[in-house]
Amino acid sequence: MDSATAIRGEATLVVDGAAEGLDPSEIVGYIEYCRQRVRDVLAGMAEEMGATPLPPAHRYCGQPHAWIITAAAGHAIEHGSQIRQFVTDRTSASGL
Repeated sequence: MDSATAIRGEATLVVDGAAEGLDPSEIVGYIEYCRQRVRDVLAGMAEEMGATPLPPAHRYCGQPHAWIITAAAGHAIEHGSQIRQFVTDRTSASGL
C-alpha cells in the first residue's frame, strides 16, 4: 500500500520518502485527524486508567498506562516535526 492510499483509506502515514506525491493538504488533514484522536483518548482517560499497569503481552509490561501515553506524546512531537518539514519543503518547492 502506498502512502497516499494509506492516508486516504486508513489514516496511516509514512513520511520518510514514501510520501512523494501526497498533496500537503492531505497531510494537514491527517494531522487534524491525529489531533482529534489524541483529544478523544485523553478525554476518556481517568487517573485509575493511567495508573493501570500495562499487560504482560505489552513490550513495556508492568509500566503504568500513563507512562506509555506520555512517551507517545514525545514520539508524536517528533513525527509532527518531520511532517511539518515535509509540508514546508513541498510548499516551498511548489511556490505556495
